[in-house]
Amino acid sequence: MAGDDAESRPGTGTATREHTGVADGYREREPAYRLYPLLTHLRYFGGGYLDEVRTTLSALGY
Repeated sequence: MAGDDAESRPGTGTATREHTGVADGYREREPAYRLYPLLTHLRYFGGGYLDEVRTTLSALGY
């Protein structure tokens, strides 16, 4: 999923946000919410997740 735009993933489009009431600013928070699962996958399943972890950390300013 590295490099995927959130709008292209099922269940993350405008209609879904309107229906579920997702608060404004979710795009800014999404990398923070994704980091822990990515780090867990990196630890248990290996380096295939490293680029996505780096991308996520970069999005967070690290």
